[in-house]
Amino acid sequence: HKDWRAEYAEHVIGRTVIILPDNDKGGAEQAADAAQLVKAARGRPVSVDLPDLPPKGDIIDWRGSREDLARLVEKA
Repeated sequence: HKDWRAEYAEHVIGRTVIILPDNDKGGAEQAADAAQLVKAARGRPVSVDLPDLPPKGDIIDWRGSREDLARLVEKA
């Protein structure tokens, strides 16, 4: 999100974009901003909160499996 460029918009038109917020206030704010950018680009943003993420953690810190992530995305 923080490095979003206008030319990225063409790649999300009509697509679902999965957003994985960091587990802190800044992460939630960036996820909301990313969702707005995706919507403006005519994409469909879907935010997925990762369970058991440590404070200030992100996807790198998450200990779930690929299958766990697939299930969370499918539910969202």
